[in-house]
Amino acid sequence: MLIIVLDPGHGGSDPGAINGKHYEKAFNLTIATETARYLNDNYSAAVHFTRIADTTMGLYERAGYANELNADYFVSLHINAGGGTGFESYIHTSAGSTTHKYRDILHNRIADFYRSKGFPDRGKKSANFAVLRETGMSAVLLENLFIDNGSDLSFLLKSSFLKQLGTAIGDGIARALQLKTKTPGSGTIPARMPATALTGRARQLLKSRNPAAPDYIDIYVKMGEIYRIRWDAVFAQSCKETAFWRFGGDVRPQQNNFAGLGAFNGKEGASFATPEEGIEAQFQHWHAYYHGGKLPPGRPSLDPRRNAVLSTGWAGALNFVEDLGGRWAPAQDYGVSIVRDYMAKFMDEVIPGPIPTPPPVPTPPEPSPAPDSPANGGGWNPEAEIDRLKKDGLIVNDHAPDAPVTWGEFAAVINRLRDRLTSGDSNDNPTSPGNQPPDKENSGNKENSGEEYPAKTEEKELLQNGDFSQNSQGWEINDTYIQTEANGNKYGVSNYTWRFRQDFPVNPGWKIIFNGRTRNGGSPNAARVVIGFINYSGTLKVVSDIRHTHQGNGWESFPRQELTVPSHAVKGRVFLLTNGGTGVHHFDDISIKKL
Repeated sequence: MLIIVLDPGHGGSDPGAINGKHYEKAFNLTIATETARYLNDNYSAAVHFTRIADTTMGLYERAGYANELNADYFVSLHINAGGGTGFESYIHTSAGSTTHKYRDILHNRIADFYRSKGFPDRGKKSANFAVLRETGMSAVLLENLFIDNGSDLSFLLKSSFLKQLGTAIGDGIARALQLKTKTPGSGTIPARMPATALTGRARQLLKSRNPAAPDYIDIYVKMGEIYRIRWDAVFAQSCKETAFWRFGGDVRPQQNNFAGLGAFNGKEGASFATPEEGIEAQFQHWHAYYHGGKLPPGRPSLDPRRNAVLSTGWAGALNFVEDLGGRWAPAQDYGVSIVRDYMAKFMDEVIPGPIPTPPPVPTPPEPSPAPDSPANGGGWNPEAEIDRLKKDGLIVNDHAPDAPVTWGEFAAVINRLRDRLTSGDSNDNPTSPGNQPPDKENSGNKENSGEEYPAKTEEKELLQNGDFSQNSQGWEINDTYIQTEANGNKYGVSNYTWRFRQDFPVNPGWKIIFNGRTRNGGSPNAARVVIGFINYSGTLKVVSDIRHTHQGNGWESFPRQELTVPSHAVKGRVFLLTNGGTGVHHFDDISIKKL
């Protein structure tokens, strides 16, 4: 895919040419944005900006950025001044034949557009401008009308005109580089673009979903400018990953980790000293996917997972927010969800694209056939090997042999295999020797009846210390929440808190059953047990909210619940709590078993 760098001239402390309250730098950024929008909507190309906001950037820094990307074409966008009207273009005085060819095609397309509006073509020119001299690829500088000419300025102030101009420039670039038409089904929201969301609407959404949420939006805006990534997309991802800063997954609020960095397969993820550091680390992870290479000058390295991305084929390879599916998280609709379920809530113009199809990866060389292997027919048969994994429950969904595998998916398969080895459940078959129950569970039943044991359904306990005999062991709570009755029986005590919880191992498709007891400890509300499952990206989805209203003062049983572990799950989580309000409930004999 060809790399195009659009350079909106000036910016920040350098306004460029000025006419009253109108600054060249603002027009340049708008024209670049419209050009990028046209290219992203219609062609397959990696479009980069030297700046996506009103930031200061030196001429050598702009050229250096394009050189670092190893870009194929550099287009610097400007507005003229000093008396005159119309359009002109520049290439370097020592430009080669390819640069001349590109410029001729691009210039002619733009000049035709200007002539249709009544503006003259001022010609194809050359100059020793720094951005033309210092760039290592074909480069052109476009001077679009004169800001100090009243007639020219009146056109520049029309958004419809700037959109048409962006289309003309984009079409000229596409013709010059012979760009390929955009692949159907590609994304719709480019990540390397100026953000189009209003900060006020983002704040409104956040407060409507969580009035207690902290306001870090200004940090997102700041980091977006530094890393050339649209802040509204990164903020939307944080809303998804933290449930609008309510958390509840593996990551705790005090970790300042708002993207689940490093939080997979039960790990709590990375921690950062401040919210700003956590957000900057998140932008650095996006930067690895959408820019690759070095961090912006002077920025500290904060993302612990950045090198993992740079070592894969995805570094700098992504274009659209939707492309994050199957990369940042295993779910193919992960990026689509960021756009559809979050960005669209505070941005009217957002329409998410379809779920992207995983791109092909190089086909590995075929290994030598295993001699007389009954498992694969004695040859290399990847489809059969995948079927075996699916049949044995180590993977759930169908997978093409050439589909990419993420670390999250790889870790899930390895840990499912480890769980079976450590539990003796080597093939998930109740007849396996490691699955036989203790003799006391069999005595006087199937063993003595002459029937074979497999007719009995085994139940395997998944929770630790559900009777609290070992105090808080296994539970994410301290011993002050464990009390003892006069008869020595221990039990858990919980109020309206989501901190009394325990994770438990699962495999997709397992049938599990919940049982437990509760006693009223002074709460006017129902006792609750909430069960959910966590996916590869650390997102918790609640599937059962079990409530019991007490009829008396003694121990009473919760209603029995049977659940099927969903395909996305890598682990389960159970919470013990009251249904709001004051007071507490007592809990005992909490059990989740695999049938």
